[in-house]
Amino acid sequence: MIARLAARLRDDRGFSLIELSVALILSSMVVGTFVTMFFSFSQNAADVTGKADHQEEAREVIVAMVVELRQAIPPGPNDDPISVLNADAITFFTTEIGSTAPIKVVYQRTNCVAGECELYVTRYPSTGMAAGAYVFSTNPSEHTLLLDGVLSDQPLFAGMRWAGNPKTLNTIASCNGTSTSCAFPLVSVTLRSRPSNTSEGARAPFEVREEVRLRNV
Repeated sequence: MIARLAARLRDDRGFSLIELSVALILSSMVVGTFVTMFFSFSQNAADVTGKADHQEEAREVIVAMVVELRQAIPPGPNDDPISVLNADAITFFTTEIGSTAPIKVVYQRTNCVAGECELYVTRYPSTGMAAGAYVFSTNPSEHTLLLDGVLSDQPLFAGMRWAGNPKTLNTIASCNGTSTSCAFPLVSVTLRSRPSNTSEGARAPFEVREEVRLRNV
């Protein structure tokens, strides 16, 4: 075919309609192949970047959460550092650098659609003390979206306590500080998420798990 086309170039009669059509089809196939390869390469690069960015964001969220949980303190003499815990949320009291008064912190998995949720942190400042215990504002000083694509297929939070003889580590699925005590020394955090800025085929779940020892229990 190539030899015939070359011969036609030297022929004053030019190309026939069939030969032009064949050449156009072959050119289109070559261009289409290169375009497909380019977009495939671009999508793969975007997927790798999106997954890496999402994993870095998730790790940063866990690091900040672990630091705050480790230094959680009771807001009053008869209180626990954690006041509420369940599969989707934890409320506790912790210290801030440069302040002697604690703040109330709430991490919550919410706004779930098709098993994927958003993770928020809300912080409430102290407004003073009453009867020897700190009191906190009902108006948050911060309400921030930390991460999207957080999966709801496993508990995000759980308490852990040693009990029995011999000692075994038991899991507390929820507590409210009243009928169920929140006085446990360990908190398990299991953050599972999918990146939202990748193609569907690259959205494999990513998991970070930490067991946090509370220093002030």
